Amino acid sequence: AAADARQANELIDRRTFSWIELFNTFEATLPEEVRIATMRPTLDPTRGIVLTIIVFAAGVEDVNLFIDNLQATGAFAQLQKLDERIDEQNQLQATLEGVYTPGAWRRAEEGARR
Repeated sequence: AAADARQANELIDRRTFSWIELFNTFEATLPEEVRIATMRPTLDPTRGIVLTIIVFAAGVEDVNLFIDNLQATGAFAQLQKLDERIDEQNQLQATLEGVYTPGAWRRAEEGARR
């Protein structure tokens, strides 16, 4: 856990990782029936920033829509469900993982405006 925290802090220190940008991306892509429970960035030496996100949703379709929305931003690659289960409140809990490229969405929007 300490190594993960150190890696996350290194990303922030190098200003390659913006929490505001990430949360804005989530806000713009999150379907109404999905909520994010936890999110953890790690730095993989070969893939870059890898985000693990645990979400709760009404159903599989909602999680799939969230994945599609995130991938459409261009900021996420290799986004996949690692597991899913039904919790005690009868909601779907899914663990997602994907490579996150900070700034990719903003660069795509700027290119579209030109």
